[in-house]
Amino acid sequence: MKNPISGKAVFFALGAAALFWVAPASAQVSTMRLDIPFTFVAGDQVFPAGQYFVSVDQDFRRCRFDNLSDSAIRMIRISPETDRRPMEKAEQGTLRFTRYGGQHFLSNVWRPGQEQGNRVVASKRLLEAAKSKGGDGSPTLVTVVAPN
Repeated sequence: MKNPISGKAVFFALGAAALFWVAPASAQVSTMRLDIPFTFVAGDQVFPAGQYFVSVDQDFRRCRFDNLSDSAIRMIRISPETDRRPMEKAEQGTLRFTRYGGQHFLSNVWRPGQEQGNRVVASKRLLEAAKSKGGDGSPTLVTVVAPN
């Protein structure tokens, strides 16, 4: 006796179920456009100054940088640990950098409309710069805010 449910129907049902399962995860991705006026280090990568589309994916704990001038796409890891910011500043997407000497290191990322943000996973380069303190004393915080 032949089964009344065809293989195509089962495949279609599984595909539709997968789309419904994936859709809520994609809702956690936020994208912002930022003009970063200096070269910076994020993770183990060096990023040139320029305009970027920055996408933050909370579910997969990563941050994607699309450089508008050279078409390069780079990914960095963010930690699930969160840092808070005042609610009145939560409308705009924000990146915070820690400067040691002349080097800027991406340290925090806040998505637009979110009070809580993420820390960037510390790289070997950042740990070395923090240990040597960049040659001129304490680190400086630099903030870049996405325009509305």
